[in-house]
Amino acid sequence: MADEETEAVEQAEPEKKGGIGGKIVNAIGILVLVIAGNIASNIVINDYLPQFSPKVSVGGGEAADGAAKEAAEEEPTGPPIYLALEPALVASIDDEDAIRFVQINVEVMARKQAALNAVMTHTPVIRNNLLMMLGRKDISELTSSEGKEKFRQEALEEVQSVLKKMEPADPDEPLGDIEDLYFTGFMVQ
Repeated sequence: MADEETEAVEQAEPEKKGGIGGKIVNAIGILVLVIAGNIASNIVINDYLPQFSPKVSVGGGEAADGAAKEAAEEEPTGPPIYLALEPALVASIDDEDAIRFVQINVEVMARKQAALNAVMTHTPVIRNNLLMMLGRKDISELTSSEGKEKFRQEALEEVQSVLKKMEPADPDEPLGDIEDLYFTGFMVQ
């Protein structure tokens, strides 16, 4: 009786297929997924994120080459590099009869390390100017999305302004620009 049950269980279990046939099927499946992913990423980059699409110029002589060089100088190249201004900016703000505190974590983005090196060199001036700007803000400006975005743009312009006023450490090396400024933490108490 036990032998009959064992044989019935063995017959009920499906046979495991392995070997080279299964490996070929798996490899083809992986290849299809990689190709589909490549096609999908090209579609997304070309249609929705054209700033990350490689630029290809087609013939046109020297005039086209000159225009391509000008466009290349204007367009940011290289991956973005981020630098956090540490520690977080903390300021007190008058709010009617109370004093409130604002803490903001700030990061700047550039595509050249030289620009971030300039920010590190001039961090005391940048922090001072941002804290002074923050202290002049009304609490209602800092609690609305529009006010935060406006302050972010003003802070970016201030950082860019400070770097333009300061002498570069190496005048022969192009400094690059601070392209953007982000608030990675924003707390009002």
